[in-house]
Amino acid sequence: MNVIDRLHAGLKAVAENFVVEALAKDLQPKIVEILKKHGKDRQRKSPLSPLLSVWLILSLPLRRELSYPNVLDWLLSGQRAAGWKIPRHAVTNGAISHARERVGVDLVKDVFQASVEIARKPKADFHGFVSMAVDGSQLTMPDSPENSVEFGKPRSGRAVGAFPQVRLVGLVATALQAMADVAFGPCWGKGTGERTLAIPLILRNARDGILFLLDRGFYGFDLLHQIGEKSAQWIVRVPKNARLTAICKSRLPDGSYFAWLEGKVGDPEASAAAGRKRWKALKRKVRVIRYQIQGFRGSRIATSLLDSTITAQEIVQKYHARWEIELAYDSIKTHQTARRTGQCPTVLRSKRPDFVKQEIYAMLAVYNLLRDVIRQAADKHGLDPLSVSFTDTLCAVLDAIPAMRRAQATRLMDLYNYLLDDIARGRLTRRRRPRAFPRVVRVKMSNFRVKGFGDQEIHRDLELQAFGN
Repeated sequence: MNVIDRLHAGLKAVAENFVVEALAKDLQPKIVEILKKHGKDRQRKSPLSPLLSVWLILSLPLRRELSYPNVLDWLLSGQRAAGWKIPRHAVTNGAISHARERVGVDLVKDVFQASVEIARKPKADFHGFVSMAVDGSQLTMPDSPENSVEFGKPRSGRAVGAFPQVRLVGLVATALQAMADVAFGPCWGKGTGERTLAIPLILRNARDGILFLLDRGFYGFDLLHQIGEKSAQWIVRVPKNARLTAICKSRLPDGSYFAWLEGKVGDPEASAAAGRKRWKALKRKVRVIRYQIQGFRGSRIATSLLDSTITAQEIVQKYHARWEIELAYDSIKTHQTARRTGQCPTVLRSKRPDFVKQEIYAMLAVYNLLRDVIRQAADKHGLDPLSVSFTDTLCAVLDAIPAMRRAQATRLMDLYNYLLDDIARGRLTRRRRPRAFPRVVRVKMSNFRVKGFGDQEIHRDLELQAFGN
C-alpha cells in the first residue's frame, strides 16, 4: 500500500460513520434514513463517504469564509488533533464537487425537511395559536453564466445588478425564528414575484391552530378566503385603497370594530359547466384596528380573530412580531454565511444552479439546527429562545465541533451539556434599539463601465526584459 492509499484509508475509517456531534443530536438517524431512501448509503470509489459528504455540504454555508478543502479540513481537525493521520487537503476540489453531485438536490431538500421537523416544535404563543410570519429576501451568488441564465440579475431603470440573485420566500415560526418552509425561484421574470411564490407556501401550511402574520403586499380576498377555508387565522396590514364595509354598532371598547371583507373567488363547478372561468361573490367578517405609533403614519390592520376577549393592543403587538422573520434573514445572511475576507461577498458560493439549490437547502437546514440548539439551551435554563444571541450560539457551536470530534464517546454528553450552558450565557441585553435610519447610500454611481462576461483576467509577462544600449 502506497502513501496515498494509506492516507485515504485513514480518511475512509473516519468518514464511515462521520457525525457532527454538536448539531446531530436528532438529525443523524434521519440522515441515515434519507440516504437509504435515495439509495445513496453506499459509496465505494471515493474516500468521501455518503455521511461525510452530507455533513460537508451542510458545513459549506456554515463556514462561508473557507474554501471547499479547508471546510473539510476543519471538520477533520478534531481527528487530526486526536492522532489520526489525515493530512490537510486530503481530497481535491474536484472530488468534493463530485461528492456534491452524487448527493444531489432532492436528498439535501429532505434533510432540510427533517430539520424542520426537529426545530419546528412550536408552542402556542398567542391565545392558543402558533404565529407564522411570511416574507421574502434575495440571496446573491457568484456571477457565472449558468447562474445568470437560471436565476437572472435584478434590474432597475439605471443598470443591471452585479450578481445573479435568487428570490426566497420563507415561513418562520416567530416564537423561535425557525424556518418552517421555503420557496424560491429566479429574481425576475413572469411568475417569479414574491406573492406568487408565497401563496402556495402559505396554503400548504395553513391548518387549524396557525396564525399567519402578513404584510400588506399579501392582502387579497382570494388568499385570505382560502386561509380561512383551511381553518387557519391571519392578521394582515390593509392597504389604503382597500375597502372594508363597517358593520353598524360593532365598535368594541378598545376602538376596534367589525367589518365585512368582500371579494370574488373562482367557482370551479360553474367554470366547468360554462367552459370558462366563473366567479362568485363572497364576504367574510373581520375585525379592523386602526393605530398609530409615535413618529410613524397611522396604520390599519384586519384580522380573522373575532374573539373580543383578545384586545386590540395584543393583536397589534402580535402583528409586529412579523419582524422576527427579518431578524431570521439577518442571522442567516449577515452572520451564518458571513465572509471574513476582503473579497467581494456573496451569500452563496456555488457556481452551478443545481449546487445553488442544494446550498440553499443546506443553509436553511443548518440554520434550523442552530435554532434548535438555542431552544434546548433555553429550555434547560428557563429562558425565552429569542433572548439568546444567535451570534454567540454560532461562535460556540463552531468552537465545539472540532472539540467534540476529538473527544471520547463517554465525554460527548458532558460536552454537549457544556455547550448548552455556554449558549445560555449568551443572553441579549436588548433585542431592539429604538432607532431608525434614512434610506441612503454612500456611493451613488461609478464612472467605470459595467463588467461583462468578456472582461476576464489579462495574462501579462511581468519578468524584467533586457534592453540593449
